[in-house]
Amino acid sequence: MKLNSRGEIFVSLLTIIFLLLVVASLVTEYMRIHTMQSKTEQQLIQAVHIALEASMHDSHRQDGTGIIYPQIARDAFYSYLFYNMDLDSSYRLYESGGGLIYRLENLNLNITEDPPAVSFSCTMKTQSIFSLFTGDIAVTFNIKSRNARIN
Repeated sequence: MKLNSRGEIFVSLLTIIFLLLVVASLVTEYMRIHTMQSKTEQQLIQAVHIALEASMHDSHRQDGTGIIYPQIARDAFYSYLFYNMDLDSSYRLYESGGGLIYRLENLNLNITEDPPAVSFSCTMKTQSIFSLFTGDIAVTFNIKSRNARIN
């Protein structure tokens, strides 16, 4: 394609700049979501591990058995969500200015006694920081921790 006039060069330059801005905004949004996903996943993994650790009864360890107290695990898990992750009672996280960062939906906490394990799944939903992108962005988490301190 041969550009013959200054107008064609200007239009081509504007098109390239527009495309670069779109790509930059997509990359920025992807990195924001990826960072949020990584941080939230690490916190949820920590919550599951703390729930398991707090609810294990070690006095039976010498017998090679593990006893877990489900209510203690449940209390420790939700306590971590509210006090360490700063979620409200509807599992939403707000920034200091009051804007919603994300919300956790479809929370499913399972505690099994044999073998002692805690598993958790949920969906994190957030909005794009760009008004051009509408709708929720959803990220699913599936986390499991089991007691390996027996035998």
